[in-house]
Amino acid sequence: MKALEKKHINAVFVAAFIILVAVNIVTYLNIRLHLDDEAVINYAFTAIQISESLLSDITEAETSRRGYFITNDMFFLKQHYSAINDVDSVFKILKNEVKKNDRQIDMIDSLGFWISNRKYIWKESIVTQETKDLRDQISFTTKGREVQERIKLLISRFQEEERNILNQRLKEADTSASYTLISQICGSIIAYILLITGVLVLNKNISKRKLVEDSLWESRNWFETTLQSIGDGVIVTGKAGEIVFMNKVSENVTGWKEIEAKGLILDHIFKVVDEKTGVKPKELVNIIFDVPLTGKIIGGVQLKPKKGLSIPIEFSASSLIQNQEKPIGNVYVFRDISERRKAEKELLDNKKFIQRIADSIPSIIYSYSLKGPQLKYVNYKIVDLLGYSPTEAMRVKIDFFSKLIHPDDLSRLLSRYKKFLNANDSET
Repeated sequence: MKALEKKHINAVFVAAFIILVAVNIVTYLNIRLHLDDEAVINYAFTAIQISESLLSDITEAETSRRGYFITNDMFFLKQHYSAINDVDSVFKILKNEVKKNDRQIDMIDSLGFWISNRKYIWKESIVTQETKDLRDQISFTTKGREVQERIKLLISRFQEEERNILNQRLKEADTSASYTLISQICGSIIAYILLITGVLVLNKNISKRKLVEDSLWESRNWFETTLQSIGDGVIVTGKAGEIVFMNKVSENVTGWKEIEAKGLILDHIFKVVDEKTGVKPKELVNIIFDVPLTGKIIGGVQLKPKKGLSIPIEFSASSLIQNQEKPIGNVYVFRDISERRKAEKELLDNKKFIQRIADSIPSIIYSYSLKGPQLKYVNYKIVDLLGYSPTEAMRVKIDFFSKLIHPDDLSRLLSRYKKFLNANDSET
């Protein structure tokens, strides 16, 4: 996945997350408003109900007082006192409710004043009922009616204000609920669209990434198969010099299995020393972290395997570079040159044997290349016959005959060489 695509996908998910958080915050704030509105609405309903009950109890007290006034029956007087007690109780409840919301405390205080006044008039009118003073009773009835009207007016104003507040809060609650619903629906739709878009893009990139991974896996298998099939030993290390890959040839040469060597440092597996001194060459001291051998074949060294005698090898090392920037490891390629060394030794022994034979012959034996032309070889008998050492003769090279052969013999020798050029093998 490219960095730019990843950045865009992250931006989509972040935007969706922010929108969802914003929707939740708006919803939370609207719920708080709903709760506040609900509290006010509940208070208004309760206050209206209590005020209705208060007015009903006051009316009941007045009605029972009139019944007692007309009939002089003690039953109505008992109802009157019971209604007064209900008035006191209900008014106390109403006053406590109003304390929760102090908008109408002044009005409730005024209502309490007139209720006390009404109770006083009731009390005095009952006293005059017992004294049979008709004039005082009429006076108290008139005063009581005026106070009763004031009480009704105050309760009516109180209820009207509560109903106005109730209607306003119900309207605000409906508006707030609409805004909440709209914000939730719109925000959720936008957030889900962004999330779906992000998921689709992510799945698309995951599919691309899977294709790339499959391609890389195929390349890696091809690479490993190729490394396993070549005739040289191959060891791959990571940045810290740890073994990450060994092919079969390297396992056979070092004596270490890949499964055993993985994770170990290269120096534990690939122990290279100078063939003559038996110590590690200076140029290979820091071979893990400093690879100066890229493209250069190093010879004259031996590898100490896990078991057995040291093996002469040639090897080269190269750095693995990622995106042409940072090295991510090294590759070491080496081969066992034991057979070649054996063949070189046999060739040297044969050369020395032939040299001894050539030096024992009483005549001068030499090899002269006509392609040069130059002298390629001469035996030591030249010292006895001509006084030149083989080294001196070889140093002369192309001018050997022109300088050392007598001029009378040179032309004849050159004609003989022309015959040599056209002669068949084994022809004398």
